[in-house]
Amino acid sequence: MKPEIKLWLRKKTLMAMRSLLWHADEWLHAREVKLRKELDFRRAEATPVPAAAGLPTVERSKPRRQPESFQQWEARRSGIAIVSKKEARRRRHTSASAFDSRFVN
Repeated sequence: MKPEIKLWLRKKTLMAMRSLLWHADEWLHAREVKLRKELDFRRAEATPVPAAAGLPTVERSKPRRQPESFQQWEARRSGIAIVSKKEARRRRHTSASAFDSRFVN
């Protein structure tokens, strides 16, 4: 067999395997997302356990953060999440020297 044909066959084989792996990865990711949605749904259905009558409760000074869904976590983790207005204002008013001084210590 000619070397050109061997190289062409190797190239096509690698392209086909890469395509199969990509499709398998996409399928697996879709299944993971579906499972996480089902788990979130089941967690939402569960009723909270009432506090025992005789035990003291601890009051928190700060309100607890709401639990985030997988989609919110993924958006925040991947950098897609929107910067809050407060953070954007703080970034706008920072001078170059103030910005540099945050990292130089």
